[in-house]
Formats: sequence, C-alpha cells, structure tokens
Amino acid sequence: MAGAPQLHFTLSSSFPPQSTSLTISDIKAQIIELICCNLPSEFVKDPYNHFLLITGPNSVPTEICQGLQIQQPDMKIKHEEADTIIINQVVSAAKQGNDYIHVISDDTDVFVFLLHYYKCMNLACHIMMVQPVQSEVLLTLVQQLRNTVEMCHTSYQCMH
Repeated sequence: MAGAPQLHFTLSSSFPPQSTSLTISDIKAQIIELICCNLPSEFVKDPYNHFLLITGPNSVPTEICQGLQIQQPDMKIKHEEADTIIINQVVSAAKQGNDYIHVISDDTDVFVFLLHYYKCMNLACHIMMVQPVQSEVLLTLVQQLRNTVEMCHTSYQCMH
C-alpha cells in the first residue's frame, strides 16, 4: 500500500491478530526477527540442556546447547521455504545421534516430508510433531509409519 505507515515492533509491542501477522510479509518478517534475536538469550538459561537450532533471516543456523551458541555453517541453506529448512535440520539432528527430536509444526507438508525422509534415510530416532500453539503431540512418526505400512500391507492382502 502506497503511503502506508511502517510498523516497527519490539518485545513490548502489541501485535496485530495472527490472521494479520501471518499474511503481511513485513509484519511476519519483523516478528521472526524479534524471535530469532531474543530466543537465544532465553534458551541459554535452559536447565535441561535441550538442543535448539534457530534459522531466521540468517541463512546459517545457530545451535544452542548447554548454554553455548554456535553458528553451524555446514547447515547453511538458501531455501526460504520453512518446510525445507525444518526437514534439513531434523535430518542433520538425527545424523548427529539425537534420539528424540520434536518438530514444532502442524503443517501437513512437513509431516509428509518427515515420513519420506525417515523411511528413505533409515532414521532410528523418535520424531514427534508438536502443535505450535498447544504444545500437544500430534503424531509420533514411528507409530504413524508403522500404521501406514500395516494399512498398505492389509490393503495389498485384501486386493490379492
């Protein structure tokens, strides 16, 4: 919109409704930048030593674990699509030997990609998708994969 005022958010700002925030690119980009800039300082205080990868405006993710922040240039990605970035980070975390990986997403594309890469790369870790808002486990990929294989096997037997 020509002549529309530029909005600049801080952590203490009142944000527009989610339907507005996620549809206006400028607002979405500012919120992502605020989160990516402020999350590391909060996560460093994590007493449970969780592992976190943050990818925002920077193409090189930041890894935070046991109070340390480390840039991960080997995980640099040029894709802007979050689905691709999430899958790349999950596969990398699995290859590093992480036994439990939580993916915070309720996106169907992410789920399908995770199933595909879990099977194709013979991953042995437990991957769980968690809803961003309610933090409820949506699906355990291992169980869903088993259910899908059993369903396909049953369908195949019924056809023959």
